[in-house]
Amino acid sequence: MDANRSPTWKRRSGFLLLATGVFSVMGCLSGFHPIRPPQDWAVAPPPTPPRAAQDHVYVFFVHGLDPLDYANLSGLRKFVHDLGYTRTYYGQVYHGPHFEKEILEIRSVDEQARFVLVGFSAGANVVRNMANNLADEGVFIDLMVYLGGNTLEDEDRNRPANVGKVLHVLCSGYIWKGYDIAGVENIRYPDKWHFDSPSHPETLRRLAEELLEVSSRVTALVPIEDEQPQQAPMPRPVSQVRKPASVSPDWDLLKPRAALEPPTSRWPLRKPSDWARTLTHSKQPMAAK
Repeated sequence: MDANRSPTWKRRSGFLLLATGVFSVMGCLSGFHPIRPPQDWAVAPPPTPPRAAQDHVYVFFVHGLDPLDYANLSGLRKFVHDLGYTRTYYGQVYHGPHFEKEILEIRSVDEQARFVLVGFSAGANVVRNMANNLADEGVFIDLMVYLGGNTLEDEDRNRPANVGKVLHVLCSGYIWKGYDIAGVENIRYPDKWHFDSPSHPETLRRLAEELLEVSSRVTALVPIEDEQPQQAPMPRPVSQVRKPASVSPDWDLLKPRAALEPPTSRWPLRKPSDWARTLTHSKQPMAAK
């Protein structure tokens, strides 16, 4: 009897491990914390900054020890993307050093770049370390957001001098309750649990407001998508052109090229350091909205 049960138990265990691996990749638990914009946005949507300014705001999301994405940080990243800030990174706690290199590369090719770091749980410690390491390179971080950084104490390293503004969002925790940090903006949701901080409506509201403030510091620039490429005068229609007899049948010099047309879609895009190289600068200041 036991011999007959053993294969069944092994098959079930194998299926459970496989399902766990698949769900980990898919972030299947993110649906427990859906991203719902604040209710008043349906009546008065937040102002939209110029797209040319948004294109120079680079947002880096670092997740904590949450392989199933129960906190739905990926949903917060999509929320920011839908606001128009498409220059985003999303990674885990081990991506900190890679993100630091990427920020240095972006700064070298985009003099108008503005950087925002968002970390959840253990990811809050990672973005804190990133900011302190980048201070040695002379990099200024416009905004840093701690989401559920319950282990962060009131220490100087948690308010880096090279960060313009820090939002410290805390909920209730089972082990670490979190500490207020002097010199930063502390926000508490005492009636919510640790994993609720990324999807909380007030978090969405404040992040949208702060991103608008960050983008307002960018001078008006023309994004590559909106530029009209320099083209020669349009040729005559192909049907009206006689091909010389000596020319190959593959002769298609006068056919219009789709590659010369400006892109109509902003997504998918390459990594932010590649986007930065495609931006062109304008001397006109950004018009006040």
